[in-house]
Amino acid sequence: MTRILADLPNEDIKWLDQLAAEQGKSRAAVLSMIIRWYRQHIESNR
Repeated sequence: MTRILADLPNEDIKWLDQLAAEQGKSRAAVLSMIIRWYRQHIESNR
């Protein structure tokens, strides 16, 4: 697995941290889940 560095607005980080806390997951785990969902969504609508 590759690590990445991304600049995100503070508002998005707060939202992401809240979502991660609600799900009992890390920020990285939630980001991975969101990217997988988005990729599947985009590919199914091609």
